[in-house]
Amino acid sequence: MKRILSATLLVTSLASGQARGALITFDDVNLPPGGIDININGYAGFNWINFYLINTTAHYENQSESAGTISKPNLVWSSSPVGTAMVGIHGPFTLNSAYLTDTDYNVMELEVIGVAGGTTLYDNTYSLGIGTPTLVNFNYVGVDEVMFRPTVPDWFVMDNVTVNEPVPESMTMAEGALALLWPFGLRAVLMLRNRKQAA
Repeated sequence: MKRILSATLLVTSLASGQARGALITFDDVNLPPGGIDININGYAGFNWINFYLINTTAHYENQSESAGTISKPNLVWSSSPVGTAMVGIHGPFTLNSAYLTDTDYNVMELEVIGVAGGTTLYDNTYSLGIGTPTLVNFNYVGVDEVMFRPTVPDWFVMDNVTVNEPVPESMTMAEGALALLWPFGLRAVLMLRNRKQAA
């Protein structure tokens, strides 16, 4: 009974095509004592262009960067005052939200552009206060790149980013029924798919 129930849950999750949510805190990377700036391309399924990882409690404890820390000890810092980007390695994603904090000016205007296949889908400007994290709810759906551009040369930090990535492949109803015959049905699904690809 448990085995059939597990298979049913598996089929439901695969067939629904629902996205998987993830919270990116940057805190699972161990930095040397004192903290350093490191490039983290590939982290959490993204290339982080002109972003660097910093330990705010050890290295930036008394600086404005530390004010943007939501979860200790790490966050990312925009290493370029003219623009940064996060690019999905595994295809389209949804940028749900992030905490953003200005590190230099009293108020910063940050343009955030969501792109899919070279086409701009979203283009909004957000005001960030210095020393006070701002939770921005983007809801940029189906993008493969998000660019962050200060309207004047400036730096910001970002922490606790929430994203959704699409489920790699959804099952058809027939495949779902086969998968219920666990584990042989799942093997049959894979065989059917291999035949379709070979044809």
